[in-house]
Amino acid sequence: MMPRSPKDFVEFGDTVASITQQLESTAPTVVMFVDLCGSTSLKTRPQSEWLPIVCRFLLEVTTIVTREGGQVVKYIGDEVMAVFKDHDGLASARAETCVMALDAILRVLGTPYAAKYVLDAGDVVEVTFPPYDVLGTAIDRCARIGKIAQPGVALASDSFRAKTPHKDGWLTVGSYNFKGLPSPVTVFRLVALQAAWKTPDADLSVMSQDELIATIRELQDKLTRQEQEIESCRTELRRFRERL
Repeated sequence: MMPRSPKDFVEFGDTVASITQQLESTAPTVVMFVDLCGSTSLKTRPQSEWLPIVCRFLLEVTTIVTREGGQVVKYIGDEVMAVFKDHDGLASARAETCVMALDAILRVLGTPYAAKYVLDAGDVVEVTFPPYDVLGTAIDRCARIGKIAQPGVALASDSFRAKTPHKDGWLTVGSYNFKGLPSPVTVFRLVALQAAWKTPDADLSVMSQDELIATIRELQDKLTRQEQEIESCRTELRRFRERL
């Protein structure tokens, strides 16, 4: 099927019903996010230094994802979003193999090649009008779990663990009420990866970056008001002392 153009999409209509007809039927899929760690500090270097490192990372991830039967959907800066279509019931196993192979290669490459891995599973929809994308709760949930991901650690949702034939290879790390999701998500860690796991802050870990910034600003404003109240109290205290 040839991808539809945005023009075709608009002409078809903009009601929920007509847009739904534009989308392919859902299909069971494993979703994977692989994110290069420490890229913020890395990019303080000249572009000529950090760009080859990031591109090498993207190339390594793409090569192994493709080799294991997956498909790279897009690059999000220095993060790779990939999917494994579960047409044979073995997509979760292929994704696990992909994670293990990537971790082995990145360990050989050494600093600054360290990654965070997040896996999820569910029914997703392919967006066939350009640019190509996939949509679904599994993708959103995977992105939320990514907020508590740590270097060298692979995390997965309970939906992914239910699919994998290697359930004993995943340990529970906790249940989280992620913003934007209707119910708590039980998160698991792949035991085979040896990186240490540190329990994240229960409050900050479930916030998006925008929500975290807003919370910081709110606390700063609260601190400013309290400092003003304290200064007002000090002024009143000085006045009372002057009357003595």
